[in-house]
Amino acid sequence: MKAPFLAPAFLLICLTAQATPTAESLKVARQISAQHPKVRWDFSTLVEGDFNGDRKTDIAFVGYNTEGVLLAVHVATSSKNPRSTQFLQFAISPSVQAAICEAPAQLQVEKLLCSPMGDPLPGCKPSALADSLYLVGGDCDPINLYWSHTTSRMDWWRL
Repeated sequence: MKAPFLAPAFLLICLTAQATPTAESLKVARQISAQHPKVRWDFSTLVEGDFNGDRKTDIAFVGYNTEGVLLAVHVATSSKNPRSTQFLQFAISPSVQAAICEAPAQLQVEKLLCSPMGDPLPGCKPSALADSLYLVGGDCDPINLYWSHTTSRMDWWRL
């Protein structure tokens, strides 16, 4: 009798769980952290995705510094420049737009939406391959990050 209820619960857990990052992603994250020793990096936030839609694995993770939360986004690129890291600084405050409400921060990888409120995001190109990031902390709206093909960097928006 209980068996029919187990299958849907198991499926829900599988669909909502984030995949464990690869050893290569963790190695790259540790290399970045070694170059920035004043940041307290949180490797439990490490996520993988294809942020620019090039079919290569990119990573993101957060750290904490005196200004708040530092988001590292490491994007796989061409063979001439195999990886590029972008750092985005956000505060921790419920009254600041470029901020999470409270620590600890969490990252979520989601499918890319280039027109989430009906208007297109600047530089965003719709792609079934690309992912976006949500930076979440506390009971405020998440910070939504996407790849801008205009600037070749991550950009963000928030309600």
